[in-house]
Amino acid sequence: MGQSIREMTLVAEISMRAFCERLYCAHVPPDAFTIGPDGRMAFVALATDSGQTTEHHVEFSAVHDFVRPREVRARSEPGDRLELSVIEIEHGPSNWRVWLNPWYLEEVEFRCTRILLDGAEIIGEGRWLQDELPTRSAG
Repeated sequence: MGQSIREMTLVAEISMRAFCERLYCAHVPPDAFTIGPDGRMAFVALATDSGQTTEHHVEFSAVHDFVRPREVRARSEPGDRLELSVIEIEHGPSNWRVWLNPWYLEEVEFRCTRILLDGAEIIGEGRWLQDELPTRSAG
């Protein structure tokens, strides 16, 4: 028959590992780490695997405690990209800690309340660090 309100509002979910593996070595624009007035950070990441490029929509909600010691945007040219060379996420009792290392040259770290990848919510407890080529089998 009809769907309940709960069934209609369910959001797809993916694991912490799948999030990190899908974005590992993906390219983002230099201004990707910009927090909007609503506390949201969103960008498109381009991941290439076996000659196929996939566009991933990434969103972080209620971003706070943002740290980026080195500001690369000031030196970037149109069309420049940063590679997400290392990705680490950790889910604690009340929020996520995200740590990124673009090109192994700088660090970006922040906390947020929610992470979405292509509309799917990231779930899991603990920590995942992606610093090598993934098996591409995580789901």
